[in-house]
Amino acid sequence: MEPQEIRLRIRERLTSGELPRDHPQQTWVGYGTGQTCAVCGETIDREETEVEAQSADDKFRYYHGPCFQLLTEERFSRSRSGGPGLA
Repeated sequence: MEPQEIRLRIRERLTSGELPRDHPQQTWVGYGTGQTCAVCGETIDREETEVEAQSADDKFRYYHGPCFQLLTEERFSRSRSGGPGLA
């Protein structure tokens, strides 16, 4: 999936509330464990970087490293621009 497609999906999911709007409370990074990425919906394979993130609602979500990076950029961009739904 191309970065622009991922960004669009992130924006939609942030707006709908499917993805947490706030930055995670804790994150861990390692090799993929077969979890499904909360952004792109694809499996995070063993040879890929996996980010495990615990949000304020105490839910754990899993992301490909590049998907998490784009999500972080979108959150930062929204917070700087006063975008919808970000405190």
